Parts: sequence; structure tokens; C-alpha cells
Amino acid sequence: MRRVGIIGVGQSVFGVRNDVTIQELAWEAVKEALEDAGLTQRDIEISIIGSAGTRTYELYPAVPVNEYSGFSEKGPIRVEAACATGSAALAVAYNMVASASWT
Repeated sequence: MRRVGIIGVGQSVFGVRNDVTIQELAWEAVKEALEDAGLTQRDIEISIIGSAGTRTYELYPAVPVNEYSGFSEKGPIRVEAACATGSAALAVAYNMVASASWT
């Protein structure tokens, strides 16, 4: 397996966010992570989206978030593990990059 590292991070603003859609909320973090890594959407090969529960009417937000972020042709793989969703999504992403199992 190849070595894997995190090269860019991003985060949306915390708090009650009735001013944005779930797609816009996710885009805040995605955009920041891309800029931090010096990448564009074209550089991304697969999209892993962790979601637990619902924030809006969208029960499965991975597809609209993926499309809004410019990753329409790159997944998404949706990961849900209740309170462990973030770490589970990171583990799935790590293993996919390490094994290149999507190519």
C-alpha cells in the first residue's frame, strides 16, 4: 500500500447556520481545503462524504454536496457511522488512496 497524507484542510463556520444550504455549508470547508492544498476540483479523483442524520429535507446529502462542489464525475462515496462518521469517512478515504481501489 502506498503512503497517504493529508495535504489540505478546511472548515465551515460553526453555529446555527440557517443562512446557507447544506451544499453551501459543505462548500465552505471543501473550498478552504482545496485552497490549502493548492488543488482544484480537476485534481480530485474520488469524493468521500460523511453524513449522519439530516439537517434539511435532504436525507442523503452526498450527491447534492458532491455536485455543488464540482465533483459530479468523482463519486461520491457516502459514509455514515453515527457519532463516528467523521473518523469512519477518514478511514475509508485513507484506505481508498492507500490501495487505489477505485481505479
